[in-house]
Amino acid sequence: MSLFRSWVGGALTTAYLVLAIYIAQDEVRNSHGGWINLRGFGTVLVTAPSQIVFGTVLKIFGVAGVNYAALGFSD
Repeated sequence: MSLFRSWVGGALTTAYLVLAIYIAQDEVRNSHGGWINLRGFGTVLVTAPSQIVFGTVLKIFGVAGVNYAALGFSD
């Protein structure tokens, strides 16, 4: 039974990573908007679980947040 759980967890993790990477890259490539620009909103939503865990650790080490309005080399 534990092998089945590992397989299902691995498949769900892979699907989540593919979705998160696609959404993040799509928002970086396409800067459309208009009067209301929600650039970065999808990335924030899809990566919320990892932001809660890793974001806190990265802030402790002094890593700055991403500015979606002005992406540069470090972002």
